[in-house]
Amino acid sequence: METRTRILMFILVLVAAVVVAVLSLIKTTVSAVGLMNTSYSGIVYILPSGNSTPFWAKTYGDRIFFYVYANLTLYENSINRDFKVIRDAGYNFVVIVIPLADHNYPYYYPNINLINRLASENHLKVMWAIFPKWYFGPEWNYLYVNSTVYIKLVELLSYLVTLNSTYRVAVWYGWKPSTVPLNTWCNATLLKAYLDSLPPNVRGRYVVWIDMPFDDYVNECGVPGLLNSMGIPAVTEEYTKDGIFNWYALFREQYVTTGIWDTQSVEDWCSGFINRVSPMLLNIRHANPSYYKPRIVITWIYWDVNDGSGELYRALTSNGLANPITCIREYWPRAHD
Repeated sequence: METRTRILMFILVLVAAVVVAVLSLIKTTVSAVGLMNTSYSGIVYILPSGNSTPFWAKTYGDRIFFYVYANLTLYENSINRDFKVIRDAGYNFVVIVIPLADHNYPYYYPNINLINRLASENHLKVMWAIFPKWYFGPEWNYLYVNSTVYIKLVELLSYLVTLNSTYRVAVWYGWKPSTVPLNTWCNATLLKAYLDSLPPNVRGRYVVWIDMPFDDYVNECGVPGLLNSMGIPAVTEEYTKDGIFNWYALFREQYVTTGIWDTQSVEDWCSGFINRVSPMLLNIRHANPSYYKPRIVITWIYWDVNDGSGELYRALTSNGLANPITCIREYWPRAHD
C-alpha cells in the first residue's frame, strides 16, 4: 500500500511538472502572422503631444534636442499622460530618440533618468535610439574606435543599459554618399571592429538602426551577413509597400519601423498599415520562420503635429491610438478574406 501511494505521488508530481512546463511554453511562445510578431510592439516618441512645438527644431536643428535642452520635469505630467495612453493601447515599449550629448549639458542625464522612471511606472520598456548628430564630430566617427564620438557614445550606452526600463539601445547607421564616401561607413570590416569593441553588456542589447534610403547600400556592403553571424538585430525604416516587400527579411532578427501618413482615425491607420505590410503578413519571400525571428513592428510615431519635422505620421488619431497588433487582430482576417 505504501509503495502504491509513493508511485501515485510520483505520478502526480510528474504530471504537475509537465503541466507547468506546457503552460510556461504557451506563455513564452511568440505569436505571429506571416513573419510579423503579434505579441510585442513599440512606438517612437519624441515630443509630448500636449507640448508640441517647432521651437526645438528651429533653435537647435532637430526636435530631438528637446532631450538635451529642455527641463523635462516641466513636462513630466504631459509625458506621463502620453505614456499611459501608449500603455493602454497595448504597446510594450517606447522608442525614445535622442542625440548624443554628455554631462556638460546639465539636463541631459536627468532627462534620461526621468524617462526611465516614467516608463517603469507605466510598465513600458524603452528602446533608446541614439541619432548622434554633431556635438563631438561627424556622426559616422563613432565607428572608429577611440575617436571622441566613439568614447562619448560608449559612455552613454554603458549608462543606458544599467537603467531598469532599458530594453534595447539602437544607434543610427547610414549616410548619403554625397555627404561622406561610402567606404567611410558602409564597411563590414569596420563595423565588426566597432561592434567587437563594445562592452559585453552593451553589445548584448545593441541594435543597428537603418533608415530606408540606406537599405541598398547596407545590403551591398555585406552588413546583413555580418549582423546575422554576430547575433545583432537591426531596425529598418520602411514607408512603402515595396520597401516592406524588398527588405522585411533582410536580417535574421529585425525590427520593422513604419508609419501611415496623415490618417484621421484608428480605422484609417489600420487600413493603411495592413496594406503596407501585407508582404510581411503573407511572408511572400517565404523566409523560414525557424531562422528568421518574427519581425517586431515599431510605429513611427506617437505624435508629430507642429513639431518642426514637417511630417504627419502620428498614430494618435481623433478616436484613439493605433497599434499594429490590434490592427492585425481586428482587421487582418477580414482584409485577407
